[in-house]
Amino acid sequence: MAANNPFIRLAVIATTFIIAMVYGFSAHTSHISHMPANAEHLVYTSAFPAKMDLSTPLVSGISVGRYNAKREYSPELARIYSRYLANDMTIGALCPNGHTIHDGSSITEDDINEAISFASQQIQLYENANQQYLAIDPRGLNFSAYIFGALLQARFNEFITQYLTSKKCINKYNTAAILPTIRIPKNTNLNQEYCNIDKSESNDIHCDPNYKYRLMNGRCNNLAFPNWGSSFHCHRRLLPPDYSDGINQPRVSITGAPLPSPHILVPDPNLSGMNMAWGQFMVHDNFRTIQNLGLAINCCLIPNATVHPECVPITNFPQDEATASFNNQQCINTVRSIACNTCSLGPRDQLNVATQVLCVAHWI
Repeated sequence: MAANNPFIRLAVIATTFIIAMVYGFSAHTSHISHMPANAEHLVYTSAFPAKMDLSTPLVSGISVGRYNAKREYSPELARIYSRYLANDMTIGALCPNGHTIHDGSSITEDDINEAISFASQQIQLYENANQQYLAIDPRGLNFSAYIFGALLQARFNEFITQYLTSKKCINKYNTAAILPTIRIPKNTNLNQEYCNIDKSESNDIHCDPNYKYRLMNGRCNNLAFPNWGSSFHCHRRLLPPDYSDGINQPRVSITGAPLPSPHILVPDPNLSGMNMAWGQFMVHDNFRTIQNLGLAINCCLIPNATVHPECVPITNFPQDEATASFNNQQCINTVRSIACNTCSLGPRDQLNVATQVLCVAHWI
């Protein structure tokens, strides 16, 4: 067996070590091309210097939260980002009769208080759904309390966003461009168990330039931007997300219909998991977006009277699908990636728990 041959295993380890060293040294440069998608929050909560001017517009004249595309990227990428937000699909909105599209500027303190009250009720229902699944599968109790707390904070902010976008008929464009700039008034009675979103992220990170190694969580790899490439931060986006509701619901087609089943798009029965194994090894060493509650949520329970809010099971198999024919499998358990706590309103981001350095840690 080749897998048990010590010489082959030694050759693989040596090759991997060389690749890791090359990528590790290149990661010390500060050029953006060496920064992968999990570098510090891109779109709505970038941890830039505290004195960053939030009013500086993008190339097209809009400001997107604390993220400044003109500062962070080339003018070409800034224009792409701005054009993407300005298309008909993000600007248009279907408002109830008698309502008009708002840009978020008309949101009052009373609106915020109502939204927080709504979010408090919804987050309790969300936690109840988690407890139902934990009662069935206690493996979820091993889920990181730190990550789970951040998830609840993120979901709380999403519920506030949902309420405001519904009440004010805010379209996708303004959900992505304007809502992240809104700060909760300091006198609002916000439950401190969750995120105090009137405060921006702290940038008080001290790195020793003479220290031989980066920190264990990947910080200080880049002295100018010490959070770049560190773990437990939001994935960086080159374009805003295209959620069907502009907040967190999975994308749909331009007609509003569900997208085709992944099994229809990838029908080749001759391809096995080995077809993507090497790519997965590389990707998982840099990006690790975990699922809600780990393995505790089973979206294919039969009967499944209570479906978890994060469930998106694959059920629409083709009639000749080999998996269904030979294994009688009618459902693939698919749980959404955990939401990243951006401490701001707006669309959902995803959490990356890996560092950006190719260090082969995921292989061990």
